[in-house]
Amino acid sequence: MIQCKPIQLESREKAKAMSDKLARVEVIRDRKIVSIEIPLGEIDHKDVIYAYGNGQCAALALAIHELMKWPMVALFSAESAGRPEEWDEQWHGKTVKAWREKQPKGWSWGWRHTLVQTPDKRFYDIQGIHSFEIHKKAYGSCAMLIVTKKDVLDMESDRGVRQPFLNVELAKEYAPLFLKRAGFRIK
Repeated sequence: MIQCKPIQLESREKAKAMSDKLARVEVIRDRKIVSIEIPLGEIDHKDVIYAYGNGQCAALALAIHELMKWPMVALFSAESAGRPEEWDEQWHGKTVKAWREKQPKGWSWGWRHTLVQTPDKRFYDIQGIHSFEIHKKAYGSCAMLIVTKKDVLDMESDRGVRQPFLNVELAKEYAPLFLKRAGFRIK
């Protein structure tokens, strides 16, 4: 994992002004959707990290995808969807589009996390840059499938279960800060 440095703002006044502002986002906590407030501009704040790791990950992935043109991927777990474990190996690296064609209803069950794939084929999210093996340690048996914006936006209607509202506009404000902290140059 790449160690990230805190981002430097132009002035203390700007930092203070940004930290006084809060944004409300929906996250998943204890298997329920709850609303929390996160401070604008504070990318190292525990609630910001929690939000973009637990319910707003797809919003952040969409924002980074739009900014950097990197592909988005979703981490799926066969176990959490009641599928045989072989599913993970069979579908790893394929597209959600192909999976949707095979299973038109219920295709999104097992979707656990959304990230972007960096040009060097590693995966980037709120926790930093990792290999697929790190995600396997965190989630157990899993597969990374390539997803589109449409897949992300269709997830809730497929499940028939309310998902956290994805605040993509807010994620667009955070995305450049996260990328800069990780050492990426924005296109």
